[in-house]
Amino acid sequence: MAELPRPELRFDGGCPDCGGRRVRMPEPPPAIPDDLDWRTRDFEGFRAMMLADLARRFPERGDWNPADLEVVLVEVLATQLDWLSDMHDRVMAEATLESARRPASVDALLRMIGFDAAEHRQLSREALYRLWRARPDLLDADRAEGPRRIRRQERAVTLEDHAATLVAHPLVEQAHAWSRWTGAWERIEVAVICWNGEPLDQPLPAVAPPELARRLSRFLDEQGAEWRPPFGEAPSVRRVLRDYLEARRLAGQEVVLRDAAAVGIVLGLRVTVADEHFRSEVEAAVRRVLGDGPAGLFHPGRLAFGEDLYASDFYQALMALAGVRDVCLTRFKRAGRRYPDESRSGRIALSGLEFPVCDGDPARPARGHLRLDLKGGLRG
Repeated sequence: MAELPRPELRFDGGCPDCGGRRVRMPEPPPAIPDDLDWRTRDFEGFRAMMLADLARRFPERGDWNPADLEVVLVEVLATQLDWLSDMHDRVMAEATLESARRPASVDALLRMIGFDAAEHRQLSREALYRLWRARPDLLDADRAEGPRRIRRQERAVTLEDHAATLVAHPLVEQAHAWSRWTGAWERIEVAVICWNGEPLDQPLPAVAPPELARRLSRFLDEQGAEWRPPFGEAPSVRRVLRDYLEARRLAGQEVVLRDAAAVGIVLGLRVTVADEHFRSEVEAAVRRVLGDGPAGLFHPGRLAFGEDLYASDFYQALMALAGVRDVCLTRFKRAGRRYPDESRSGRIALSGLEFPVCDGDPARPARGHLRLDLKGGLRG
């Protein structure tokens, strides 16, 4: 740093009361030539630039050799400028995610855009830094994963977005969205088939079934969310889905959830069991195939909305079971006296938002029932 000039007190005219301070300012620095290349970044560039300036300022010197003191100083300055230039490049590189190399910088930039790599890999921050230093390929993988996460569309905009957003939730098997004019604004309505085919206002069980618990755990791990359905409070499916959708709908957009139309199916089957198989084991396998479990023919997510139900699907699934020798369909119709038996045609037509159910609950006959008659086989 240049020293500050010292002021001098002067008395002009011989008057002791007429003194004044005078400051001699330093000489201005030499003007920077117009041909200075500000893009110079390395030792050779700085050295050549300063030697060229020396030759311009002192034209009487015809030759400059490495032993000259001026050349030594030029090379010392060029070395320092090269170091400073490299330091500047390193500091600027740490400011962007694409060029940052230090683990702490990459981690800070990823957290700035909402991606916590330590939480993603379930490590402490110190362990994450050690992992990245030992495995630069994992650092690059996490560097690329962060922007992908923030570019993922999680806001429901179109009708397809609303349906896809709900289908992604473990409590939903099928969803269909449509728009309806209310007289003042457009309202989006979504018909939903829940995980067990129950109505939206049915309370959740106090303890989640194992299969649902696994699906929820996997879903929450993928979403990176800490929310858990309050099973202990027995909320309805509608409340859980409404809270889930509230964070993803557009501001000012009304979204209403509707129950899909469950169609009860009355099914009568006569099954002949092979002689070397136990009847009870075959019956359990048949009921499992005809149930609403993940592999069952009445699983709520097996058929799309309004997709017809065919008897051939039942024949194919049952004849593939071990111990089943013959299958006869004796009853195949919608629940209710006004609907005809379709066992001859082998097809029950569904439409709109309808889907088939066959709960076999005597308290709810409208949701269908199964009459199973087994012949042959071993008792036990």
